[in-house]
Amino acid sequence: MGASPKLHDQTPEKSVLIEKHPDRIEANIVSLALRDTAFMEDVGRYVCHDRHTGEFVEDFVMPMHNAIFLIVRDAFDDLRDAGFEKQILNRQEILARIQATGNLIPEDRLPAMQFVNEAFSKEPDARLDRFVREHASEWLARRRLVILNAKLKRLVSHGLGKSRIRDLFERALEPIPEPLQARLRKNAFDIDQVPPSEPARYSLAGVEICHPGNLAVITGPPKSCKSSFMQSFIASPIAIADEGNLLGLSAPSNDDGLALIHIDTEQSRGDHYTMVRTALRRANVERPPGWFYSYNLSGWEPKDVRDVIEVELQRCRKRHGGVFAVLIDGIGDLVKSPNDEEESFEFVRRLHELAIEFQTVFVVVLHVNPGADKTRGHLGSQLDRKAETVLRLEKDSDDVVTVYARYTRGGTIPKKRAPRFAWDTDKHRHVLLGAEETQLGKLIIGLAELDSISTVQCTSKELLSGIEKIDGCSRKTAEKRICDLMDAKLIERKSRGIYVWSEKGLALVGSRETDSSS
Repeated sequence: MGASPKLHDQTPEKSVLIEKHPDRIEANIVSLALRDTAFMEDVGRYVCHDRHTGEFVEDFVMPMHNAIFLIVRDAFDDLRDAGFEKQILNRQEILARIQATGNLIPEDRLPAMQFVNEAFSKEPDARLDRFVREHASEWLARRRLVILNAKLKRLVSHGLGKSRIRDLFERALEPIPEPLQARLRKNAFDIDQVPPSEPARYSLAGVEICHPGNLAVITGPPKSCKSSFMQSFIASPIAIADEGNLLGLSAPSNDDGLALIHIDTEQSRGDHYTMVRTALRRANVERPPGWFYSYNLSGWEPKDVRDVIEVELQRCRKRHGGVFAVLIDGIGDLVKSPNDEEESFEFVRRLHELAIEFQTVFVVVLHVNPGADKTRGHLGSQLDRKAETVLRLEKDSDDVVTVYARYTRGGTIPKKRAPRFAWDTDKHRHVLLGAEETQLGKLIIGLAELDSISTVQCTSKELLSGIEKIDGCSRKTAEKRICDLMDAKLIERKSRGIYVWSEKGLALVGSRETDSSS
């Protein structure tokens, strides 16, 4: 076979392109990859993997390194098939596997095979391994540009157009996907690996509605106060006191100072400013904390808004250690058309992927179709399917807004017991209504004031007649009101046809009725 091959052998044409490129670093990376399966996979994503075909290609700077890499990669695959799941392999394990399959190695890889055998003749240098790990990603990124430069020189010499050059750069700078097998192993169920707890980021009426890695949707017809309700999502992680300002919403204190990102694509700059100022008043603070970021992006191109969100996620994770939530008021403005099935599905998939990657929640606002109960287009349908919670806002004839959960995985928030809020002229903002201010609250107080009805005990006939008198409704509607009062736990059925006021109902009607019932 002749003289033993050297790891640093170069071809003349590549050495000219590389100039002062440190090939010794590549040699050290290959050496470490011989023993560390996880590092091998990571290196393979950069140096030996075609991002678009999914196939391995000869893309090492040094031809010898490519042959070495392929030999060891095949050996690792064989070891896994045989049941080996260790991350770090010792010399005996990998050499035995390589030698066992030596007859299958192509002739052009035999010099590399000789190097592999010689590489395990001495113990590895731990300090060198640590240095390689720390600097590998930086070097590999620079190496991609070296390879790109070489390709461009060849293509430009053949009259390559500007658009083709731009496309080549964009493809070269795309994120390199993790190998599917590695991703699959990371996501496999393991009875011994208990996932970390995921406390809810937001709750409504005591029901958890937003957990990290999930989406939540706020829907409703135009002018149903969706932006006002979004104020509570801004205020609750900031709030120093509730006092009913958060419209039934709650969030844990953001003691870790994770970033809270708010994107408004619908309102004017003036309305956006007023909305955020009102949210701060809800939180009982004068100025926002340093971890709160709010942007008015009305009129921006959908792609630009999507790109800004990803840039902000990266920046905020680096600066604050993570992202508490991303609030998007006007998610329909992030796609060209909510009726485009392909675009909508891909966008929602990416949104969910970002929520998982950054362990955050996306709370988004989307209108329903005019005169219908369905959210807009394929975008709304896919959000309904993928969201952890879908909240619906409805405004009645008295301008009272009810917010309830159409779909949620954490529990039910039926419309009958959902939080209600209305505009307060004195406070210049919407406020949460107490039970006594709701339709059922007013009804139970009115019934208690009728001489014909006793709060201690009354018949269904007396109750129905009282409801008809107060509400001016039909007998059928009065029967439904009794069911609503029971669902709201304002009255209780003592026996068939006999009803009594519950403790909650008695608390509403006041101490006079409570005294008379004793």
